[in-house]
Amino acid sequence: MAYVGGVFMSSPAANIPNSRAHLINRCGHWAQLEHADEFNRLVVDFVTNN
Repeated sequence: MAYVGGVFMSSPAANIPNSRAHLINRCGHWAQLEHADEFNRLVVDFVTNN
């Protein structure tokens, strides 16, 4: 469960085996463009370890 915008939210990732959910600060709808370095690090880490 995450605290987002003053509300506790359940992560859809909790219901998907081997999934992860990450919140990226100050990000709109295009994490892969707005925060490319962080996004790529998360993807590489996920692919490498799964």
